[in-house]
Amino acid sequence: MEQHLPGEADKHDSLTLALALAWSGARQHRAAALRWALHAQSLLPLDPDTRTELRAFLPEAFSDLDWLEGERRLRGLGLIDTVGDRDEGMLLSVKKTFPALEGTEADVQAAHRAWIAWGAALLEKADDRKRPDRRAWHDRAIRWLPQCWELASRCLDAKDFGGLGRLLADAGNLYQFDVSNSLGLLRKLVRETPEGFRLRGAFSEYLGDLLSRTGKLEEALEAYAEAERLYLAEQDDLGRANVLRSRGDLLSRTGKLEEALEAYAEAERLYLAEQDDLGLANVLCSRGDLLQAERNWKDACACYREALELYRREQVDSWVCITRSELYFCRKQLGETEAAMRDLHELLELLPDQPEQVQGYCIGKVMKAGLKDKKERNPNPMNIQNTKTRTWMEDGNGVTVALLDHPEVRPGVVNLVHTEVDPAMGGRGLAGELTRV
Repeated sequence: MEQHLPGEADKHDSLTLALALAWSGARQHRAAALRWALHAQSLLPLDPDTRTELRAFLPEAFSDLDWLEGERRLRGLGLIDTVGDRDEGMLLSVKKTFPALEGTEADVQAAHRAWIAWGAALLEKADDRKRPDRRAWHDRAIRWLPQCWELASRCLDAKDFGGLGRLLADAGNLYQFDVSNSLGLLRKLVRETPEGFRLRGAFSEYLGDLLSRTGKLEEALEAYAEAERLYLAEQDDLGRANVLRSRGDLLSRTGKLEEALEAYAEAERLYLAEQDDLGLANVLCSRGDLLQAERNWKDACACYREALELYRREQVDSWVCITRSELYFCRKQLGETEAAMRDLHELLELLPDQPEQVQGYCIGKVMKAGLKDKKERNPNPMNIQNTKTRTWMEDGNGVTVALLDHPEVRPGVVNLVHTEVDPAMGGRGLAGELTRV
């Protein structure tokens, strides 16, 4: 028998009774009823843009006057809290109780379908690289990810696989922005979607990506293997190419270079067959990264050059910049100074318009090339040693090239009494460097 704390059942019954009375007043006005049903399924306050978009997906059209009247009635009944342009929404206890009220089933379903259509449209715009305003939609989608993941979970619980497919068709690049919640959702999606569901391979692939990102490498390889099996069964060669590239990246990270190169080669073949230039460019960059790590500068350059032309064709400027920075680095190692400077010139022209993350990566790569040059010009770096009374500098062969005597006159205070520098190393500021130590 269910147990309640003293007064808890009465409190719950009172809330239900009060909501039932409020609902009987609100349901007489269709705009009020549907608007309340939308609120009951919202995790965040509804801003004006979101309210307008959701309204367009409802099964009935409302005039502005009707819509405002519905809001007025809900406010009058104390069912929503409006502050400025934002609907602050319902108390959690009200949201939980609303779907159980008598006569709400149809409105709850209509609101659920509107949310699914809205979420699908939002994720599609966030994924559309051709949109000039894509970044704004992408940022907005990230803000609303908890809502989208909650909708997906509700679809699973209701076995609404049609709604699930519509909602998550374009969600692929967004799971990484909410890793902890996305991991739980993707595990549930892989576990509970039926074998023939068209996105099941993608769910396994994205799960592998997040497991790889969080250091669960063996689990990630298992998820990629499952994704590849599902893509083969679905005859989805583009999906196979994507997961082969991801598996190659993971194998490269774990030092299994030959297996990684084999995965990249098969992915390239599939991308070529599918005429997917962006996918081909991505896997060429992955292969270039592996070759660069192996100090195979020449072959790495060849991969980056080919990828660069594809990114240009697709007008993906962020990856044009990243690939230019990789080319610059590799060409510097090959001594191709003139070509490297052309890469740097184009990079600096494009970089100001790129996101901070891209700018930081490219600048870091250019600086790394400069530091490597400096190290190669000075192959015997100095090694500074010290005791309580003396500090000295040795070259790469262990020969002392500068020294400073500094006897301690009292605790924490020394007297700099003698500095000496090898005449061959004069003019390099070694004595000053020792005093700073």
